[in-house]
Amino acid sequence: MGAAIRAEGDRIAALLDAGKRWWAESWADWRPDPAWPVPGLPAGWAAVPC
Repeated sequence: MGAAIRAEGDRIAALLDAGKRWWAESWADWRPDPAWPVPGLPAGWAAVPC
């Protein structure tokens, strides 16, 4: 599974390096509404079970 994820990352990196994008360039100018509240993290978010 890890190899497949790395391969997909390499494929996407190659697309980006070649200047190919699959999203609308207008997203680069998007900004959230300043009136929106900043979301918080739930209690215990930093505790990662092993």
